[in-house]
Parts: sequence; C-alpha cells; structure tokens
Amino acid sequence: MKKIYRFLDERLGLEAFANFWLKKLLPPSTNWFFTLGGAALFLFTVQIITGIFLALYYAPTPNGAYASVAYVQEKVLFGKIIRGIHYWAASFLMVIVPLHLLRVFFWAAYKKPRELTWILGVFLLLLTAAFAFTGYLLPWDQKGYWATVVGTNMMGLVPVIGEYILKIVRGGMELGALALTRFYAVHILILPALLVFFLGLHLFLITKHGSAGSWNESKNDLSQGFPFYPKQAARDLVIAFFLIAALLILSWKAGAPLDDIADPTDETYIPRPDWYFLFLFQLLKYFPGKLEIIGAIVLPGLFFIVLLLLPFIDKKPRRAPYRRPLAIFFGGGTVFALVLLTFLSIKEDRKLRAAQAEAARFDPILAQAGEKLFAQNGCEGCHEGDGRIAATGPSLIGAARRHSQEWLILHFKDPQSVSPGSIMPKFDYLREEEMIKLIHYIKSLKKLPPG
Repeated sequence: MKKIYRFLDERLGLEAFANFWLKKLLPPSTNWFFTLGGAALFLFTVQIITGIFLALYYAPTPNGAYASVAYVQEKVLFGKIIRGIHYWAASFLMVIVPLHLLRVFFWAAYKKPRELTWILGVFLLLLTAAFAFTGYLLPWDQKGYWATVVGTNMMGLVPVIGEYILKIVRGGMELGALALTRFYAVHILILPALLVFFLGLHLFLITKHGSAGSWNESKNDLSQGFPFYPKQAARDLVIAFFLIAALLILSWKAGAPLDDIADPTDETYIPRPDWYFLFLFQLLKYFPGKLEIIGAIVLPGLFFIVLLLLPFIDKKPRRAPYRRPLAIFFGGGTVFALVLLTFLSIKEDRKLRAAQAEAARFDPILAQAGEKLFAQNGCEGCHEGDGRIAATGPSLIGAARRHSQEWLILHFKDPQSVSPGSIMPKFDYLREEEMIKLIHYIKSLKKLPPG
C-alpha cells in the first residue's frame, strides 16, 4: 500500500494537496456559522451519488417514468431509502444554500476583493432552485406534472419571447413526452455540468482570497488563526453526521412522496409546489390577470439583479451590520417577506386540504345505493365506465370536489339552470335523498386501473 501511495503521490501530489487544505489558516473568528458552505458541498455530493443510482433505473418516457420510480420505491433493495435521501437532501439544500448566502450577506463578505465569489454564490442558489424545479416532473405524477405546468406557464409571461421560451422548455405548447425528456437531460447533464463549473470556480476564489472572517477586522488576524484541520474539519464532520442522520430518519419514516400517475386531462387537480416555492405561489395571488407578470417575472427578476449587483452597490469597506442600515433593512425585509408569504401559503394550503378532504368524504352505504340509482336511471349512457370515462357527458371523477352539494342537486333537477347549454335531461322526479345518494356515489369514483 505504501508503494502505491508513494507512486500516486509522486505523480498527483496528493500529500501537498491535502496539506494545502488541511493546514490552511483560518481567521480566529471562524465559528460554527462557517460550516454552512461545507454542509452545502456535502449535500451536493449526496445528491450526485443518489442521483446516479436513481438514473440507473429511470425511464424518461411518460409511460415508463412513473413505473420506474414506483419500481425503485417498492422493489429495489434500499430504493425507498435512497430516493428518500435524494428528495429530502433537495429540501435541505433549499434551506442551507440560502442560509449560507445570508451569512455572507450579513457578514458583508461580498465586498472587495470577493465580489466574484458572491456572484458565483448567487448563481449556485439559482442552480439549486433549477435542480429542484426540473426534478419535479421526473416522477410523472400529478403533483409534479401540474406544478410544472404552472411553473412553465410563468416562463410564457416573458414579454415578446415568452412563447418561444415555452416552446423550447416544453418542446411544444403542451407538456408531454418531449418536455419530460428535456427536463431529464437538463437535470442530469446540463445542471450538474454547470454546478461543477461554478462550484469549482467558487472554491478556487475562496482559496485565493481566504475566509473573510468577522466583520470586526481586529478578529481576523491570521497570525492568531488556526488551521482548518482539526478544529474546523471536526465541525464540518459533526454537521455532516447530523445531516446524514436526519436524511436517513426522514427517508425511512416519511420516504419521498409519489402521487397518482400524471393525468393531463384532470382539470380538477389543484397544483401545489413544494414548500420552498410556496412564497412565489402566494405572491402570484396578489397579481391577478394581466398583472401576473409582476409577481412571476418582474419582482423575482429585480431581486436577483439586486443580489448580483450588491457588491457594486454597497462598495464602502465598512462591514459591521450597524454601519450598513440600508443593506440590513433590504436583507431583513426580504427574509421577513419570504417567510410571511410561505406562512400564509401554508395556512391557506391547510384550509384547502381540509375542504378537499371534506368534499371527498362519502358514506359507503349511501354510495352503494347511489350506484344502483346511477344504473337504474341510465346514467351510463352518457357517462361511461360507471361515470369514470368521458363520453357524451364528462367524466364524473372529481365533480363533487369542483361543485357543492347544493349545486349538484340543482344540476340534477334542472341542468340548464346552472350549466347553460347542457344536454343532460332533468332528473327532477328524483327525491332529494336519492340525489344525495348519487352525490355520495360520485364522491366514491376513482380512476379505472390502466389496461
């Protein structure tokens, strides 16, 4: 082993490389806050390793994507754990990368000569979000499909070129097989290549300029500093240990969600993004109609432009927060707004889920009686597959979630009164309790199994 190590060391300089990193002096003010960058690097590594494993089984076609993900979860040894780690590590990254950027912001470590280091960090934040967004569609389930529909529709709002962007991203105007292939290629080829490039440059600049340390320059005297190993290395290892422990527990207990297979015809599905995009989802509600472009494009675009230009806007050498009131107000206000928007969206989401659960609740006995009434009144002549398939009339799956009980009863009695142009005959001879039985049957309808 010694001969092999000596052979490799002579040709690759392993010992010199290790000594350079391990013996690199850090300012005496370096503390646990400075482990955020190492935590992000660790999580990116976890994502690459687990992503390679998942790619070995994945089939990037609408028919194969969902089946391959379900196969990994249910059949592959430790497949559920590995997919769970990949899913939860993405959520962790969406916490740790912004926190790392915030730490740099509040410590004013973006100032000369570290402007490019900061800009690369902003690009890495965008890449992290892009990984999360492109990964949405890959399982080809309802949540991923409809969240991607909403997300790509936002791209279409860009003035003049929005339609072309939409066609490039989706491979057409509709979200289908071409979109899935493109999202998969971007997720496993283009984004990882960009990540390696930007991350490599980021680490190179950190090495070149060193750690900025505290905003109090008197605490950054390297003659009083300490080497990265063993003190800071031990801190990084402790954080990595807690991260992997949390990932294993979450993947074992909760796993990664997998909704029903994507159904592009299901207009009843209400798309909801994962928690880290809820702030944007909530922001769009305050800009309806033609104003949507402000919430979807203008405000997020201005925010990232300000982030990129920050080192050139705030050029004065002072770094203490109390000497940078405008910058701290901007940063603190932004954090408060994002947290508030996320909280409001979660609150509304809970109300929506409660309403959906109530609308979907049915009495099995009443549903069974409703099924008999459905057959006796010849309803399947227009609603095929016991109401599950759209024929002359629409599929009834989800109808009880879209409409209240009162609306449905009126529709039974006089369809034209609530749905002008409807060709459905009147069923005003039915008693109200019979109509309620039909409604319970409609609530019980599920999709027919494939094939």
